[in-house]
Amino acid sequence: MLSRLRFQSTLLASLFLCTCQDKATGLADDSCLANRGKCLKQAQQLLDTAETAHDKRRAFQKYRIACDAGIPVACYTLGTMLRDGYGVKANPMKAAATFSKACKAAVGPACNSLGAMIKDREVTQSTPKVCVPLFEKACKLNDHMGCQNLGALLWQGRNVLKNQRRAVAIWTKACRLGNSSSCFNLALAFEDGVGVKSSPREAQRLYRVACEMKNGDACYNLALMYKEGRGVRADVDKSSYYLRRACSLSGGRDCAIPDASYKLDITTKTRPR
Repeated sequence: MLSRLRFQSTLLASLFLCTCQDKATGLADDSCLANRGKCLKQAQQLLDTAETAHDKRRAFQKYRIACDAGIPVACYTLGTMLRDGYGVKANPMKAAATFSKACKAAVGPACNSLGAMIKDREVTQSTPKVCVPLFEKACKLNDHMGCQNLGALLWQGRNVLKNQRRAVAIWTKACRLGNSSSCFNLALAFEDGVGVKSSPREAQRLYRVACEMKNGDACYNLALMYKEGRGVRADVDKSSYYLRRACSLSGGRDCAIPDASYKLDITTKTRPR
């Protein structure tokens, strides 16, 4: 059984950015309606150059205009700002409402962010079970974080009927979408034969995939496999190589191999590592 938990924290990999111009830039606010592509590009440029608190407040105001103009990805970014207190005082309730607006417009990361807030009880007006359909929608929209979070709930049986086989299938999709934690979890499942037929060789392959995505825990477990000859031929040089990678990625934490490997990563993902 996958018993020891290894929690990592991850933000939705990409911030969809949008803004509208105003009098300060010489263009009217309705430019967002006239040219949405240009609006998004202007927003990215504004955020890239934001340095002061004033710049951040101005960016927030522009995202709010863009969201009101009906640009869904701008609503996702606005929700992130409201949640994290970027350019404005943090407001979880307004963030949740804004994420909900973007989610209804099929912005997958917004569905995941709203689900994560509900699961972690940052939004107390909703029951935790509400997060499940939000993660499901995010996953269907190919948001890898939504798939990772849905798989974690299915694996644990939290707020949903426990189904480890389905969790494996969901993590397989997330891994293909580039989620390193899901690749790592799949490797553990194959290594221990939980939710899937045991296959040390497949575990080794998945650890390597996750390690290449800079998942330090995967590099560490892979080093352990090469040291002990599990799923691969024992190789001291390769074990040392992957241990060095793990050490580098962990900031000096994982620089020696004890008797235990890292285990399942099932924390709710909303931020990048």
